[in-house]
Amino acid sequence: MAPGVSLQAVFRPAFLPLAILHESCGSCLVRVLSCRHDAKSACGEVPFSTKGSRGKACLVGSRTYGGISVLQHLLLLATLAVAVYWAGIVLLAAVAGIIVISWAAHRFPILAAFALLVVVLISQLSLMMNLLPEGWDVLPGGVRISDLILVGMWGASVATLFRRIDRSPEAKRLLAASALLSALLLVAILRNWTTYGLSAPGEFRFRYLILGLPIFLAIHLTDEKMRESLASLLSWSPVIGALAVLPIAVAKQGIQLSASSRWYPASISLGLLLAATWLFVSSRVASRSVSQALRYLTLLFVAFIVLKDAHRSVWLVAAVILLILMRLRVVEVGRLAPWLLVIVVSGAAILSTVGLTVPQLIAYITSRGSAFIRPTSDPTSYWRLVTWKSYLNVFMEHPWLGEGFGGYWDVYVPEFDARITVMPHSLYVQTLVKLGVTGMMALLAWFGAAASALVAQIKRAASESTSARALALMGLLGVAASLTFGTAYSLDFWPLAWIGIGLAAVFSPESEISPNER
Repeated sequence: MAPGVSLQAVFRPAFLPLAILHESCGSCLVRVLSCRHDAKSACGEVPFSTKGSRGKACLVGSRTYGGISVLQHLLLLATLAVAVYWAGIVLLAAVAGIIVISWAAHRFPILAAFALLVVVLISQLSLMMNLLPEGWDVLPGGVRISDLILVGMWGASVATLFRRIDRSPEAKRLLAASALLSALLLVAILRNWTTYGLSAPGEFRFRYLILGLPIFLAIHLTDEKMRESLASLLSWSPVIGALAVLPIAVAKQGIQLSASSRWYPASISLGLLLAATWLFVSSRVASRSVSQALRYLTLLFVAFIVLKDAHRSVWLVAAVILLILMRLRVVEVGRLAPWLLVIVVSGAAILSTVGLTVPQLIAYITSRGSAFIRPTSDPTSYWRLVTWKSYLNVFMEHPWLGEGFGGYWDVYVPEFDARITVMPHSLYVQTLVKLGVTGMMALLAWFGAAASALVAQIKRAASESTSARALALMGLLGVAASLTFGTAYSLDFWPLAWIGIGLAAVFSPESEISPNER
């Protein structure tokens, strides 16, 4: 349902008194369904007037009530009965479909996660290259494939939690934070249902439905092999996908150092960065790795893409990840110099083969990085700043619970003397506007509970080189990536998926330890 179309307008004929009918009996029912109960109806007739030709009732049947015949009453009631009947069938079919999808997600969690990964990856790869027609993943009825999978994950998670409530203290705190956030999201949908109709859950689905992914993975990946299998899929799928479409990207965008000739969207660069991080972390922490040559080639490819496409939000994520790894002593400062030397030399060789030079790359990186120091001098950064300021004025109108879902985005920006009708490109501004301070605190509490559980898992396995510790560390980096990437974008699939895999070790039965060991 489009924004601004209310349920009262849709069902107005069922509740408003019947208006005056046209003299032609063949149009009686149409007039009943279209006229409004005003001083003068939309048909141009004065309601319930019986004087003159304008007030004539349709004389079908032997008796009329207020200008409306018994037959028209029966026709209207029959129409409403059929509508209610079909609505009931559609509702039952939707409930049955959700049950089936939830069962399938519960029964085959790896398959569900892989299906979502494939849909997300294809959508992101085709975003800037128009590889597929718009709406390729939309099923009959306007439902996206990814939405169905995520609804199934939510259903499977709720059903599983009702049967398994005995968990570690960290998991219980996370579930409490999840319940609070879910309740606030539900309130934000229901409070605007009568105003925006289906647009309210539609907007929720567009930005926050993805939050069901990490909890689903945390609950259902109870086996270490399952977690490792999904980690491999998450690490290699963006690399393989990016390489697969690279010739198309080069043919369409060329090989230029320019923000207007990027090969991939920011989400793909983020997925590649986290994939490279996992290859490094798994070799350092879990003592498991692919061949050294393949790992170096992958790291060089990812470094080149991250620098070439120059998504500054991804640069921020990379800096935060490096700081965390240094803080946890996974990366030693003394060993950074050789890595940087290898990257510089290899990067120079790659640049020379495509007709670019190191000074060009340095100048390009410097110009893109200047936005961190002088944000108002960069057009993109300036757009974000002034748009955020205007949306924060909207937030101040409903500071505690926000404006809720359904209205989508529309704000006047005086600096541009124009209305902006797109999201503010910030998870924080977006959440403040839609959910208010309460929703923002609940979202941050959820990420905080997830980070606390992951840190506890890392500490428990501090003296071990295990896959569980490596995945918990990747989960923690996923939390940092989500919060950092959220400064310029919304919630993203890749860091949330890594969070879910990391949390699976916390939810797993083998992670339970005695209180004396905590």
